[in-house]
Amino acid sequence: AHLLRERSKAGGGGTQGGNGELGARRRSHSSTVRMGGPLLQGISTWLERCPGVSMDIVKLAAEAQVEEIADGRLEVGLLRLPVLRQREGVRVVPLYREQLLLAVPPNHRLARNTAPIELEQLKDEAFISIPHPQRGGLSYLSAELCMRAGFFPKAARVMSRKTPQLQLIQAGFGIALLPKSMQDIAPATVHFLPLADPDCLSTVALAYAQKPSALVEQFCQTLHECL
Repeated sequence: AHLLRERSKAGGGGTQGGNGELGARRRSHSSTVRMGGPLLQGISTWLERCPGVSMDIVKLAAEAQVEEIADGRLEVGLLRLPVLRQREGVRVVPLYREQLLLAVPPNHRLARNTAPIELEQLKDEAFISIPHPQRGGLSYLSAELCMRAGFFPKAARVMSRKTPQLQLIQAGFGIALLPKSMQDIAPATVHFLPLADPDCLSTVALAYAQKPSALVEQFCQTLHECL
């Protein structure tokens, strides 16, 4: 999830954001929201429109982003729905939807499968990420999709909720449902397979204060334009 926080900027200078705000804006994103393609184009376009502003990008879990925004320490976040613990004064707005794929190790029995995978085929598989009781996001969505197919995902012996998921899959510890964009950063030996269920989609959302600054409004508008 991406969040923003103001910092003072040495050297001063003006912005074209319309409100005189200066400095580095700190944004955070969920580990499964890949910073590439149209998202980076949106950030680039926004920075061109605000020459007196710079950006520091970090990673935070979705619920942590919401907490930081609610407490006024950060301004904007990029996260995956659902968010289980929302806070008053924080707006969560869908930005785009992304296809989910099945990621399997190199020698997995399904690695060379040519037909789309039915979720029911995964009931005996080990998943390297299962939902946290108080967190939403991709792992929660994956479990929800599996439960609709009649089973709860079985936990792998080694698990992760962060970026090393791809390395754990490559090492053969288990499988995962991952956004299509993760293919771009995955090891070449990890196989991505289509899923038959058309509902296997993940929504990326923007989180920000109910009463955002002019810069935040401009940032959100720019991302919507580019996506």
